[in-house]
Order: sequence, then C-alpha cells, then structure tokens
Amino acid sequence: MTSPLDVAKTTLEQKKQFAESLRILLEEAKNINMDKMLVTKVDNLKYTSYVGAVSFKQFASIGKFAHTLSWFTDKRIKNKLGEEFAVVRDDSDIKNEDLITQRPIKYPRQVNMVDYLLRYDENDAKFPPITAVVLTSDSMKRENSKFYNADGKAIKSSISFTPIDAKGDIGFLDLSDDFVVYALDGQHRLLAFRGLVDLWDSPDKKLKSKNNEGVPLSREDKIITLEDYGFDNDSFLQDILNQKVVVEFIPGVFKGETFDLSIQRVRSHFIDYNDKSEKLKKQDISAIDDRDPFNVFAKAANTSSNFLSKKEIFSSVKSQPSKGSTFLITLVNLRKLASIVLIDKVNNSKNNWYDNKLKAKPKVFKEEKDKYMTLFLGLFDAVSNLNDIKSYLETPKVAGTKALNFRSLSYHRKEWTGTIKEEDGTIVENNKGNILFTTVGMEALAYAYKNLVVGTLDDEENPGKLTKEEFAKRLKKFETSGANFNFENDKNSEVSVGLRHISLTQSIFYGVLLNPSTEMMIVKDPNTKLAGDLLTYILGDGDFENKEDLQQELTLKRTVRDFYFDWDGKTVKIEEDGEKIRNPIKLPPRI
Repeated sequence: MTSPLDVAKTTLEQKKQFAESLRILLEEAKNINMDKMLVTKVDNLKYTSYVGAVSFKQFASIGKFAHTLSWFTDKRIKNKLGEEFAVVRDDSDIKNEDLITQRPIKYPRQVNMVDYLLRYDENDAKFPPITAVVLTSDSMKRENSKFYNADGKAIKSSISFTPIDAKGDIGFLDLSDDFVVYALDGQHRLLAFRGLVDLWDSPDKKLKSKNNEGVPLSREDKIITLEDYGFDNDSFLQDILNQKVVVEFIPGVFKGETFDLSIQRVRSHFIDYNDKSEKLKKQDISAIDDRDPFNVFAKAANTSSNFLSKKEIFSSVKSQPSKGSTFLITLVNLRKLASIVLIDKVNNSKNNWYDNKLKAKPKVFKEEKDKYMTLFLGLFDAVSNLNDIKSYLETPKVAGTKALNFRSLSYHRKEWTGTIKEEDGTIVENNKGNILFTTVGMEALAYAYKNLVVGTLDDEENPGKLTKEEFAKRLKKFETSGANFNFENDKNSEVSVGLRHISLTQSIFYGVLLNPSTEMMIVKDPNTKLAGDLLTYILGDGDFENKEDLQQELTLKRTVRDFYFDWDGKTVKIEEDGEKIRNPIKLPPRI
C-alpha cells in the first residue's frame, strides 16, 4: 500500500516535470518563430487587449509613430509653426486642439530621454507601459473585401492571437511583417528607444539632437557621447536596449466591427489617454523626489533646523502657502530658497551638483551635502531673530499676531486696516503686510543673502562681504526702522516702513513685489531679483555696482502711465532722455 507521503512526493515530482515540460514547450515555440510574443489576454467590458513585455530594441524596430497613421482620417490641419496634424476626433465640444489632434513628435526631446535612460545607475530609470494599436494593411482600407464583408463588417480581427491554454487567457501574438504596430500612447518613449539604437549603431557612438522636423543638429552641447557616461564597454548600452517595457496591444479592428466604428473607438482611446491624464505638479514631485540635489538638501535643512521644524514656520502640505495659511514655508519654497543661495552649485562651482544639461550628479552631491548646510541655515537664523517673527511664534497668541495678520495688507482698498480697535481701545485686528510672510518676499531675502553673505561658492577671490551674524544684525535694524510708523502722521511722509506695509508707497517693495492696482503679489523672477538687489543695496555697504540701473528699474516698477510714485506718495512726472529716465526715484537710505 502506497503511503500518503509517497503520494505527496509523486504528485510534487509530477508538478515539477509538468512545469519543466511547459518551459521547454514555450522556449521551443518562441524559438521557432521570433515574431511570436507571449502575451496575456485582458478582457474589458467593451474590448479585448493583449499585454506583453517587449525589449526596447524590439519595440524600436516594430513600433511606428501614431501621428503618421493616416488611417485615422484624411483631414489634416496646420498649427502656427506650419506643422501638420492628423485630426483624431472632430468634435465641436472639444476646445483644446491638443485633444483632437494626434500630436507630432517633439524630436528635441529625444536626447533628454536617451540621457535619462543612460543614467539608469543614478536615477533608476523606468518607463511606464505603452499602449499600441495593431493593424494590417487590409484592415486600413475601407473597401477591402478580404477584410470587410458586404455589410462593411470585419470578418476577422486585425490582431492574430493563438491561445495555448483551454480558457484562451495566455498565448502568442503574431508580430510578423503582416502586422503594423502604432504607439498610440508612448510615442516619445518609442523615440527614446530609437535614439538608443541610433547611438549603438553610430560608428563614433554619438547621438545628435534634432530640431522640430527631426533633422540632426551639429551643436556640441546637444550631442550625447557614450563615453561621457563612464561605461567600461559598449555592452552596457546593449544591456539597456535589452530591457523590457510593458506594452498593451489593442486590435485596431475587431471581428464584426465596421471600419467607421473601429476608427471611432481608437480615437476615443487616444482622447482618454490625453484628456484623463494630469501632469504632476511641482509640490507633488518635491515630496517624493530624492534624486534632485536641491530637493534633498531642502529636506535635510528642514530636519536640521529647530526654526524650520516649528509647525508655525514649515508645513509638509503640498500646496503653496495662501493668505490664510498658518505656516510660512513648504518644501517647494525651501527647495527654491536653496537653489537661490546655492545657485553656484549649478554652473559656477568646481564640483557642480548638476552637469551642463542640468542633470543631477548624485555622487558629487552626496559628498558635499553637509558642507553648505550651516551657511544656508544662516538665512533662517536671521529671519528667526526678527521681532515680527518672534511675536508670531509667541504663545499664547495675542490679538494681531496670527499669520493672517502679518500677511494681510495694512492698506487695503484705499483704507487703513493696520490698526482696528474696539470701543474700549482694545486692538482686535492689526494687519501689518509683512513681506517675509509671502513666498516672493522670502525669495528676495534669499537673493540678498546670496549676494552679501555667500558671494561665489568655492571662490576665494569673491567671498561674501558680510558674516551671517552681521547680515542678521542689519536685517533686524532695517525691520525696526519701520517700527514707529504711524499711518495718520506719516502717510504723506518720506519715512521707512521696513519689512511691513508693502501696499504703501513708502515700502521698497511697492510696485516691485506688489501690484498697486490689483493689490496682488507679483510672482515673477525678474521682480523678485530686483527686490533682492534693493535689499542688497540697503543692507550692504561700500560701492554698489549698477546703482544707476537699479534706480531706473525701480522707477519703472513704480510707474503708471507717465509718472511714478515717490516715497512720500506724491506723483512725479517722468522726464525722459532717450531710453533713460532723467529724474529717477532716489534709492532708499542704507542701513
């Protein structure tokens, strides 16, 4: 009598033999015809597709760009650049032209995507699945009697799938020359694969960038050279080409489907891929991107600073601070501040964190991550020493010290809201309009800190002119210069308001970071840099380079029609001498 243990052993051995037999059969089936691909059938409610893995090299060979698919329609339109588009769906209710046209290839993107793949060791390069439509030459002709019957219905599918199991869930897809594969979603991934193949096939192992028409350019800074990536031999590129990407193959035409219905369905697929997808926002990327040096640096700064770790100062929320936010800075803002203070690590330093194509160099960054932390945090040491910041952080809260009070304009809609009192004289609201409670205000201060304290990184001939401590001391002095401002007494006077009251003409930020007409903050880099230059002038000492240019720029920002607002609020008629203003506003006093 056979024991249960022997039965179990026999059963296990049979399963192993079956698995080995199946492996051999699959290998033989694949080797007999290399055009056959093992796929899994996926049944959706209205259509069936087939999912398999294709090497980059193979898809570069079999894949075609969907924008060349004239089968969609014969209708073509041209954009402003003269590029032709094939119309995918001509619906009057779709207003976005990108959603009704199959977009042409953006060839200039090829070198960037190839660069991304070649840096797999640094960035764990990964491409998402591709969606492709499979057609035959017969299926693309409406009147072809070999494919469509007298009723106009297809007598077979435009895909050839041979199942190898009873349920028909697994089988082989025919990708021979009789079938045409169009990348419906993933055209630029296909472009990258072709770029890798071109790089491999080129005798000098170089890939030139292309213009919008796909014509190679000769610019040296736009050429990818394989040796720049430090590969020991060319086999590394072959390894990359042998990587696989998941592809979902959809029949262009199903059995029983008419030519027109198949076109409508494929067009709808394209619309859905483009209409339903949404590009990641900066704040979403910053929260998870550990490859960007400035982003990693900002995260490290947050955990290294007691000031930044306070919930009243820093928040992990993804959105930018708004008027009602109970915090000042998010990770996106902190990364921006780091990129301003440490901008030399992009293009001027001996050990840049980015190459000349702005691609991260993680190995260099890891060696220097802690080197500049104390210098960077000096910016926040200066901020934390300010009286308004201390009042904001004090507990328990008193009237007028919420973030909203410091951020709200003290002069709003031509009314003073800086001091509101109850009948008994108690202050119930005290809006201050402090520039450092805005995103652009902190950025302007970062520019000034870069100019005065940091100087040029790793350059002994161009160090900062101030120490961190002296910068903090002068910033506080500038703040206190406006502490005694009284609106009723000083509204028509040329006095300092320091960091407060940005909606008044006495503020250096009036017209520069705040639009007087709309009373909205101006979020533009040139304006932020100008505000940084003004702070640099005020907080610095000695000769200031381009002083006259600073006067001209400041005057223009405070100009309405043919006059500008002086520091006391009075209007001054502009006198021009060619392109220059002969009577520009004078610069504010220095600290």
